Amino acid sequence: MFSVIVGEEVAGPKTFFIHSELLAKESDRLKVAVKGGFKEAEDKTIKLVDEDPGLFGYFMEFLYSNTWDPLKSMKGVEETASKYVMLARLYALGERLQALSFQNVVLGGFSSEFADFYFTTHNLENQYTCDLLQIACEELPDRAKDPLRKEVFWYAASRLEHLQQYPAFVSLLDSEVTLGKNLCLQAANSKRARPKASPPEVPSKFEPENLD
Repeated sequence: MFSVIVGEEVAGPKTFFIHSELLAKESDRLKVAVKGGFKEAEDKTIKLVDEDPGLFGYFMEFLYSNTWDPLKSMKGVEETASKYVMLARLYALGERLQALSFQNVVLGGFSSEFADFYFTTHNLENQYTCDLLQIACEELPDRAKDPLRKEVFWYAASRLEHLQQYPAFVSLLDSEVTLGKNLCLQAANSKRARPKASPPEVPSKFEPENLD
């Protein structure tokens, strides 16, 4: 059992107690800390000072559930648009933790919910769209094939006429040098279909009582 201390000391970190085999199985980054022969393995303590305890709590839920559903877990997030931003942040957390299975499950929730929203209302508030764009640009690597980045850019390109009048979007274009290029590539083909995300795969989990 490892202690995973998440958050900054000033803000008040939170400690999660997690079985070592789950950490090693589901996160390549944490696997190094657990099995790499470093001080973390000796102390059985991992510090993630730059992460949000609230977000990490969802990752812990995923670790201990065979059928974790990110949307059902967000009981406190009532506004639908806020869920997209939360899901994007969880996906980015999975990127930093190098937790591919977690990312796949989060992506599945994002894509299914986003599809229902897009094809029924087709109108996400500009601020939420900017929040998604900022996460895609700042928290995810600049990979052409990243499915969440592609989906966010695709949606933003479809709303470009509205976004261009929004000050936060203009500011984002100034600060993110590749954003304009990515959106122009999407907008160049107005008939481009919505990107398809790979179906999520929920891996089997270890039973806690069988773990050290």
